[in-house]
Amino acid sequence: MRRGKPLKRRAPLKRVRMRRRPVKRHWVDARAKVDASGRCRGCGRDIETLRRMGRTLDAAHIIGREHDLRFENGERYVHPDSVFELCGPQVNTGTCHNLYDGHQLNMWAALTGAERKWVIGRIGEGQARRRVEGRPK
Repeated sequence: MRRGKPLKRRAPLKRVRMRRRPVKRHWVDARAKVDASGRCRGCGRDIETLRRMGRTLDAAHIIGREHDLRFENGERYVHPDSVFELCGPQVNTGTCHNLYDGHQLNMWAALTGAERKWVIGRIGEGQARRRVEGRPK
């Protein structure tokens, strides 16, 4: 091999995609909180009204899922104070969950004291307010 001469490939490199195993999350307590509420905190509609509209009541993460508590085996626990009730599904335009994930909905006033404490304890007050108030990074 001489210096200065580029190497030639005979065949192009193949891209290999690594599949990540989905993380198992334990939603029982968080889901119980949402079901007990029965009302979207964004628009105030109850579960029956949402069903008639073809919507659901979602457990929306207040901050990212990466802040869920982690077990030793890699599974995650979704703490009830880490989620709140928003109408969904998240992928439908115009739902509160979709608006919140798109940073278009200010939910700071709707958080309970325990939820605020949990979020601030995880990422600090400045970052928590920026995310929950709908301001992009």
